[in-house]
Amino acid sequence: MAKIPGQAAGTEFDEATTGIMRDRSVTRLHLLRHGEVANLEARIVRGQLDVSLSAEGFEQSIRLARWLTTHEGRPDALFGSDLVRCRALGDELAARSGLGYEATAALREQHMGGWQGQAWSIVTEREPELVRAYWDDYVHAAPPGGESFTDLVARVSGWWERESKAAAGQTLWVVTHVGVIRALSCLLLELPPSDALRLAPAAASHTAFLVSEAGAVLTSFGERPWLFGGGEL
Repeated sequence: MAKIPGQAAGTEFDEATTGIMRDRSVTRLHLLRHGEVANLEARIVRGQLDVSLSAEGFEQSIRLARWLTTHEGRPDALFGSDLVRCRALGDELAARSGLGYEATAALREQHMGGWQGQAWSIVTEREPELVRAYWDDYVHAAPPGGESFTDLVARVSGWWERESKAAAGQTLWVVTHVGVIRALSCLLLELPPSDALRLAPAAASHTAFLVSEAGAVLTSFGERPWLFGGGEL
């Protein structure tokens, strides 16, 4: 595979590591965040609101898809959120790889309940104590009628447990949201969920893991490799 200098680390475990592994199968997991959403300047609580991408976001999706299919080959499976802002990239990857896009609600963004579709400024003015309580303990607190980050982790963990068993040793592409990438990263790297907000993958970015019985290795996080070339329209 062609590689761009300065991007991801190696994509294989070293000989010493594989030599002591009972099961040498390595799953290659590529997490892809959707592109820029429309009306980004309006600080809206989006959550699972089905918002579209901006014109820039659509262009980013094409560039990321072109880079991925050029430099990472063809995956064994293509999964993703069923929300429209992920479908743009998912459909582009499906067209380029020849695989079907397996859309699932399990990979949606965190549900923000009754706050979805409203400006953060309005929600904060109307319900300051609830908003403060949420940010003071976002791991366990949930918006009214929504999910906490713990709920999101449980949902995503269930999906990963099912799919990882069936796809051991394969290459998976997953088109999803920042919250899901944070949840999976904490799960695979055994980080406490309270560290999740320290992880900030950019829109239209690529995050990659090697996963085996020896644990998970993060080889790329939140990069936008199409900015370095290979993703021209």
